This record gives sequence, C-alpha cells and structure tokens, in this order.
Amino acid sequence: MHISSATLANTLRTIDSYEGCADDYSRIVDQFPWPSLEAALRQVATAAGKGGQILEIGSGAGWDADFLETQGVSVRRTDATRRFPELQAARGKKGELLNVITDDLGGPYDAVVALCVHTCAS
Repeated sequence: MHISSATLANTLRTIDSYEGCADDYSRIVDQFPWPSLEAALRQVATAAGKGGQILEIGSGAGWDADFLETQGVSVRRTDATRRFPELQAARGKKGELLNVITDDLGGPYDAVVALCVHTCAS
C-alpha cells in the first residue's frame, strides 16, 4: 500500500502533539467509562468472548483497556506515542508502540477498539 508523504507528515504531527500533552491528557480523562461507553465496551467484550483478544489502537492512558480486562478479555494496548505506554508501565500495564499507518497490526484479533484517536490542541 502506498502512503503519501502528506499523510505521513500529518501522522507525525499528530503523534508529536500527543507526545507534548500525554501527561495532561492522562490526568483529565476519567479513569472510569461513562455509562454509554461502558455499555459499548461491554458489548465489545461480549462479542470477543471470554479470553478473547482485543487490539486497542490509541490506548492513551489505558483506562478503557483496564475496564475491558475486567470483562475477561485480553487487550493488546497500543499507541503511536512513546509517552502513553510509559505512563501505563508506571501503573504496571504493558503498552506498546504501534503506528497504524506504517506498522503491521499483527493478529488475528476478536475485536478492535479505537476510541478518541485524534490530535491534542496545545
């Protein structure tokens, strides 16, 4: 697949913006999902099945993965920034770098979750 230089440049700008605000973002995002999101995450976990493997793209602080794991699924926590996996590691969670534009996603997965994947304004 060919990826334009403009797309790659936009991706790098997005990643850089998150690198600059990851700590603040992690502090302001609620650790527990809102009721509507909780219901959606429960549906994803049910669809994946007990012990199912979920790929989370843009895990950020990892709060949604934390909730999903309480539902009996395994979550591959990924983010394109370095800081978010570091923040998760500080809580004893394993996150890894993954750029969905340039990296192999691996798999197979029983479900994929990508929530709030956007740029941060400074």
